[in-house]
Amino acid sequence: MRLYRGSSRHIPTSSSPQLARHGMRLLCALILGIAVMAADPLAARAEAGQPALVGSIVDTDTQYGQSRLSEVEGLSVTEKTLSAWKNDRATSEIALAAKGAAYEDVTASASDLTGPAGTISRDNATVRFISSTKAYNGPYLGYGSTTRAVPADNGSNRSESVDIINGGGPTSLEANEVRPIWVSFKIPKDAAAGAYTATITVTASGMEAPLTFTYTINVADVTLPDASEFKDTFDIELWQYPYSSAEYYGVTPFSEEHKEILRSGLEIYREMGGHAITATISEDAWDGQTYSANAVHYPSMVKWTKQADGSFSYDFTDFDEWVTLCRSMGLGDKIVLYSIAPWHNSFTYWENGTLKREQFTPGSERYIEVWTDFLNHMIDHLMDKGWFDDSYVGIDERGFSAAAFDLIDSVKNIHGQSLKTAGAMDHFINKHDLAMRVTDLNVGDTAAAASPAAFTKLV
Repeated sequence: MRLYRGSSRHIPTSSSPQLARHGMRLLCALILGIAVMAADPLAARAEAGQPALVGSIVDTDTQYGQSRLSEVEGLSVTEKTLSAWKNDRATSEIALAAKGAAYEDVTASASDLTGPAGTISRDNATVRFISSTKAYNGPYLGYGSTTRAVPADNGSNRSESVDIINGGGPTSLEANEVRPIWVSFKIPKDAAAGAYTATITVTASGMEAPLTFTYTINVADVTLPDASEFKDTFDIELWQYPYSSAEYYGVTPFSEEHKEILRSGLEIYREMGGHAITATISEDAWDGQTYSANAVHYPSMVKWTKQADGSFSYDFTDFDEWVTLCRSMGLGDKIVLYSIAPWHNSFTYWENGTLKREQFTPGSERYIEVWTDFLNHMIDHLMDKGWFDDSYVGIDERGFSAAAFDLIDSVKNIHGQSLKTAGAMDHFINKHDLAMRVTDLNVGDTAAAASPAAFTKLV
């Protein structure tokens, strides 16, 4: 029932027995309604039908958002078997649906992993809620777009992306809301092989009984090496955008507060086998391919300033803070500098507080003059910091030219060594000779699959 506030509704009083009985029934109904609300507030909030918090173990390769509400309500998988090595992770996903009512203080927790082989502490299990955001789904605006911005939301060019792994809760669900949970079991290196059982329990305020999901994890008698051991045979390289998190959280780039924010993501990257780091030496090196509310979407970590005499000075402050942070965490044995071939084909520098661009032609006299000056300063700085041997000049698809490689080869340190190169390319058939000059080469998988014989020859 509903209780109305601020209205003139009241229990009628009269000497009439019929009205008196009617009044008593209303009073009893009010008292009963209040008691029902206190005992089961979720049911009281339901408009109709029987409200329930339901859930199921679901496919980790599918995004479970609001469009899948009816599907989640119809699922009821509560048991699943996973496999893992020692020193490995087994992952799963659970989707909840708040059917007919809102739920507060929703929590999810894991038990110990137990079995004949022993016990693995619940500290090795993480249970985190997944939330969604609105992602742009329209035509890609990049590759030199003059606006270099995501178009405004017009009601149809955004769709739900269930992509944000949060903390462990508690959280709340609106009525008829879908909320997935990411489940991860970390198997210690010294765990005994065998089958382990664990339970994930979901509770919420007002629930009469929790939801339970049971997992069996079969641990094989084989050990996954630590990331530090397989970095030379398996290499995952994810480009980093540290300025984005500074913008999102409203902190000064590479301040202590910002570095604390960056550490959590970098730790995950290191654990999965990442060790290369991305650094920028040109403002908006990828031009329209990165987005931001700021005028400069991805700043250069080396700030160029044009002096009154036309020469350039270079401030390495952000670069040093970034590399130092990464190396303190065991990352950065490969530092990729983007790029002497930025997508906008221009030098970017600050003059009297204003960012300016000067277009260049690869291989021209001006191109060679400016980039030679920069690379000399960059190399000297890398030598002073002890980072030269770990540094690469990055050149991606659009900038693959003999002029770029010739320039890099021409600038050397005091030992006669040039910077190494890291490249990404698709047209390796037409640029085979250039590909052979790259120290660390990445080829697009679709390009490799389209020309397998030529790719095999290149390898």
